[in-house]
Amino acid sequence: MSPTVVNAMAAQDGTPGPTDTADHRGLVRGGRETFLDVVRAVAIIRVVAWHTFGAAAITYFVAAMPAMFFVTGSLLAKSLRRRPPKTVLVDRFRRLLVPLWAFALVAWLAMAVAARNQGADLPLHKAWTWVFPLTDPVGTEWEGGWLTSHLWYLRTVTWLLLLSPLLLRAVRARRDLTLAVAVAGVFALDLLGRWGDAGPLDQRMIWVTGDIVLYAVFLLGGFLHRDGGLQRMTRRGWIAVAVVAGVAAAVWRVTQPVPLGVVNNSHPLHLLVGTAWLAAALAAERPLARLGASRLARGPIRAIGRRSLTIYLWHTAVIIVAVNLLEARGIDGSWLRPVALAGLTGLGIMVAVGLFGWIEDLAVGRRQIGPTRFTALLARPAISLVALAAIAAAVILPTDPRPEGAEAAVGGGQPQRRPPIPSSPPPAPRFEASEPDAESAPPVSLAPQQEHRFVGQLGALVDRWAEETGVGGALVGVAGPSVRWTGATGSRPDTGDPVRPGDRIDLASLTKLFTAALVHRFADEGLIDIAGPVPRLSVLPDVPYWTDITVEQLLDHSSGLINYLDTDEYAADPDSVYDPVSGVRASLAQGLAADPGNAYLYSSTNYLVLGLLLEEVTRHTYSDLLAEIYFRPLGLRDTIHRAPEVTSPRGGTAGIDTILPDLLTAGTAILRDHVGLSSTAYRHMTSVDTNSGFGPGTFGFCPCRLDSGGTPQFFALGYYGATTLLSYAPSLDLVIAVDLVDSLGHNGGYAAVSTLYEMIEELARSS
Repeated sequence: MSPTVVNAMAAQDGTPGPTDTADHRGLVRGGRETFLDVVRAVAIIRVVAWHTFGAAAITYFVAAMPAMFFVTGSLLAKSLRRRPPKTVLVDRFRRLLVPLWAFALVAWLAMAVAARNQGADLPLHKAWTWVFPLTDPVGTEWEGGWLTSHLWYLRTVTWLLLLSPLLLRAVRARRDLTLAVAVAGVFALDLLGRWGDAGPLDQRMIWVTGDIVLYAVFLLGGFLHRDGGLQRMTRRGWIAVAVVAGVAAAVWRVTQPVPLGVVNNSHPLHLLVGTAWLAAALAAERPLARLGASRLARGPIRAIGRRSLTIYLWHTAVIIVAVNLLEARGIDGSWLRPVALAGLTGLGIMVAVGLFGWIEDLAVGRRQIGPTRFTALLARPAISLVALAAIAAAVILPTDPRPEGAEAAVGGGQPQRRPPIPSSPPPAPRFEASEPDAESAPPVSLAPQQEHRFVGQLGALVDRWAEETGVGGALVGVAGPSVRWTGATGSRPDTGDPVRPGDRIDLASLTKLFTAALVHRFADEGLIDIAGPVPRLSVLPDVPYWTDITVEQLLDHSSGLINYLDTDEYAADPDSVYDPVSGVRASLAQGLAADPGNAYLYSSTNYLVLGLLLEEVTRHTYSDLLAEIYFRPLGLRDTIHRAPEVTSPRGGTAGIDTILPDLLTAGTAILRDHVGLSSTAYRHMTSVDTNSGFGPGTFGFCPCRLDSGGTPQFFALGYYGATTLLSYAPSLDLVIAVDLVDSLGHNGGYAAVSTLYEMIEELARSS
């Protein structure tokens, strides 16, 4: 999730000089510019709330980043008026970098230990980005990127600080022209980013440049605020600006693509929402200044301002620990969890401020303060280092990238079952003429008494099916409009344990169904052109095949890209494939197995590329997309997406780990109700080729029949993994999930599932 950020550079420079506009407005109290203090404090609180709860609606309330760059601009203009630019920049970078380096020490310690435990690589060649962040400080993905994803702000503020003397000179010389060019740049870059092929500028560079241009608009506004360039606007004028900007933001939201509905994911929308809130704040400038000077609010507001960078740097680490604690304790519920999460986050931030706030004081040159002897003790560097070790241990020790609580859900220490062979597609369909009675039979619609009888006989049916087909063990689930049943049969050959309905399921390639649904969903929003060529991917620049391969060919496995598992590189050194990018590179090095569009060739590499494409166009990790669009909205509380590891790139091609009830819920939403997909998108996703059984997001499963007109009909449509098959049977209006103890591609697994389908169909029609 693109975070809204806290401004670390808005520290006060002392009592404003006599030429400051703020003095003439009476907005200074006791040496403090209280209006700016209030704006900064509100923005910081909003940032923490956004990262804590992740609800898109929060981003529409106080666009914090624009507000904070406005504050930065005002205070920076004051400093540049008093001192040479070089002196000011050295001072500002000291304030920014010293706390960053302290945070980097802990972050790299945590990431190094986690990388070692997981056998992953730590990108040491990126360490320089933490020293001077001209680009995003990055690390490993063991914590889903959450520990470091918010640090993109440091890259933006670094560039704007370097450009600030030139920007200040430009806006003072040609105010209207400078602002117009910056605003036009925001919209121009947004349009350029939608073209798909940006020439020498890839999508990543366009977005980074857009960040700089967008927040430069508000930095320039802060310059004008300091110089008195905004004084001509009356209170009514600011209200009018707020209303116009708000209406424009609403129009943009309903007419233009905004990934996940988050303001931060659209620079033009962010510009409009930020302008609306900032104009509203300026309309209430004097009341807000009085609030900041009041006895009740003065203390908390000043405390937040003095520790703004400390709060920003450490609050995501605090949230990680808080979430792990809640998961470990099994705290859930519609009201209890958010309340507990808010409480733990607030408490954790106070602890972090007590432990590390002295570093910010040191960077700014302030005297270290502490109202109590206990706080003073916590501020000592030695105590802080001990606390660092404890916090790092709390985050590092769980070497599994899942939330801590997920371990208990796995089944009390039951070893994770790994498929004996990789996922393999079902055999090509063979269509046979339907029996006359079967063809004339209407779709099943069970009455309440029939439902009871149907469900009551499913357990015995599954046991009989396993005995007749020789299936050693399986989980089976059936769900319909008013039917829901889960059961298990047999035992596991590796442990001898009986198969239980609550066992975990590694979906393996069945993860691709979720990827295909996401691709079609964002195609509905205009972010992906399924019929067009694969757009340039910033993580894979200069790939020669993208102009020849379409997104649809990736979806239906006709791209010609060889499966990374079948490459020479993987055969020689499986450890060389450790994430989606390395998996795709291994396939690219092998060359295409067939010309794009000429043949169906099942390849997990196709969905590795699709996962990277989703991350490119949404600027969110694939795991976050799953969580935000499917896991949380559908209530899949026992479903996770595992991070990549050595030999298992996962990403958009594998990695979902779940239980049978959650799988049925997901199958019902995607395959039966096509939640979040337009009718056109769903029809395309389920348009399966009857010769191969391949489709752009689903497969056709037998029994396969010909109707009286000779038209081929699949019994069900869905997807499969190494041992798992999830499908929807329209004639029964049922979602059916099956997870075998052996691979679907071994010992007649697909044929056994086809037999199960026939038995369920017979039972439904006879009930």
